[in-house]
Amino acid sequence: MAELTVDAVYGTALFDVAREQDKLVKIQEDFDLVIHSLQEEPLFFEFLTMPTIPKDVKKQVVRDCFEGQISQELLNFIFVLIDKKRSRNLKEIAKFYRKKMDTSQNISSGIIISVEPLTQDELKSFEDETGKLMRKTVKLKNETDPGIIGGVKILIEGKIIDATIQKRLHNLKESLSQLAV
Repeated sequence: MAELTVDAVYGTALFDVAREQDKLVKIQEDFDLVIHSLQEEPLFFEFLTMPTIPKDVKKQVVRDCFEGQISQELLNFIFVLIDKKRSRNLKEIAKFYRKKMDTSQNISSGIIISVEPLTQDELKSFEDETGKLMRKTVKLKNETDPGIIGGVKILIEGKIIDATIQKRLHNLKESLSQLAV
């Protein structure tokens, strides 16, 4: 039996509430804002996870920072995490929520690796073509790796689409070695 993790339990609960209230996208956008704030201010995340700071103090600081900027549902959810001493799991819960939301909307996220950064038009073109192959909406994050020489490599849903020059050279080497035998 699969073990339930904190991020799965809380992420699913928030997802269910958001879906019931037709706020899936709004809560995702709000979650993005909160997570961005935590990444920009690591001391803020440390503050939220510190066991010696009283819950009421943490809640007041969160309220002061986010009230009016994020939905009341997400604000209350963060308060629950503070009460249950689960605020250290906030980033993982946000990741799980996004994954669940993407799945519900038939969206797959992946990585496209290229020698140089792709333009927005190039990235969109790769997303469209990959989406046609997978029969889903695809969102790709571009990473660079000069070691691939040229072309691209796409990693999505445990699959690899390798259209790199490095891969072509490897295939050519394999073909030539078989001819030599």
